[in-house]
Amino acid sequence: MPTSSTPLRCRRREGGASARPHPTAQTRRAARTASAGARRSWRCPRCGVKCSSAALSFVATLRRHHETSCVSVGTHEPGRKQSPQDEYTRRHRASPDETRRHLTASGASPPSTCPSSRSRSPSPAPPGTPAPASEEYPRKVPATPPNQPPRQPKRNRLRRTLIWSFSIIAGVFVAAIAAFLIWANVGVMAAEPEPLASVTDDPAITVAEVDGSLVLSPTEAASTTGLIFIPGAKVEPAAYAAKLSNLVTEEQMTVVIPQPLLNLAFFDTRTIDDYSTAAPDITTWAVGGHSLGGVRACQLADSPDVAGLLLFGGYCANDLTADTSLDVLSITGSADGLTTPQKASDARDLLPTNAETLEIDGANHAMFGNYGPQSGDGTATIPDEEGREQIAVATSDWAAELQSAS
Repeated sequence: MPTSSTPLRCRRREGGASARPHPTAQTRRAARTASAGARRSWRCPRCGVKCSSAALSFVATLRRHHETSCVSVGTHEPGRKQSPQDEYTRRHRASPDETRRHLTASGASPPSTCPSSRSRSPSPAPPGTPAPASEEYPRKVPATPPNQPPRQPKRNRLRRTLIWSFSIIAGVFVAAIAAFLIWANVGVMAAEPEPLASVTDDPAITVAEVDGSLVLSPTEAASTTGLIFIPGAKVEPAAYAAKLSNLVTEEQMTVVIPQPLLNLAFFDTRTIDDYSTAAPDITTWAVGGHSLGGVRACQLADSPDVAGLLLFGGYCANDLTADTSLDVLSITGSADGLTTPQKASDARDLLPTNAETLEIDGANHAMFGNYGPQSGDGTATIPDEEGREQIAVATSDWAAELQSAS
């Protein structure tokens, strides 16, 4: 650096600290074109000026810019009068040393400290005081490439991953519940109109709907014995009215056929007291069911208020062998494709030893109701009228024994 009294020229015009001749516009344009591919530029976060370097890193370039030519040095203190060194530093983007030499050569008093620091000389510390740790200036700038978002902390990434995982699991769970509800309420097997009409048109039978249950009661005689018959899976309660009508007309029983929750008896948790509200005058109750409804009926048969059990194409999943006072009748079909004779035989040990069993030759699973063919069922080899007659004879004898015992 020259030490003559001649002031240094502006770094912006000279392009450096040496007193080289002022380059022409053509020379500067050629230099920029030659180094365009090798230079990298960044924008200063303090003053907004774009600074570049062909060899230095991002941090080193900004450090050199802050120490030499940042226009924010000494210019952002409100209410302070600008000194000559501040004005020279701001206008010419000179370094502190160049500003000091320029003011010394021009006759002005040089600043006592670095004009860019704006800090007074610290007072001497008392003896024995440890020296404070020096703070590096300027502070290191994180080496983040321009126009790219900063890296997220690992904790945020983990939290985002957990949120996404929980959302996916919750979505799958909600979708599964929705699919199950749709399946349970779609495809319910309705009662055939002709068998149901034969019951509703019979003057000896009073048909009513009480609390969502279909109630069949004798018209003339008073009834004291009742049967709670639970339908099979996804079968309308009215589909069993024709097969149970003989109990009303011949044995003077009241038959209550409830509507299970979600059309599945497995999810119905009501008790005998809940079902009996549909016929409060009944004093002796029996339970029964078809298919899965029979499984639920066996569970209700554990109640001391139940005197009999009637199974249509079903079996028990709980042990009832200890209840010898329970009057049990189990009717199955040899052509049943769902409750096969083998399944019924395997579950026979769960019934009381005095239970009566009947297998109708040629009857299938759907013959115990009037709702049409059922998927997975076998093919019946006897007409529905014949099967209905055999069911009526067996159930009438069972009801007579039940009433005589009560």
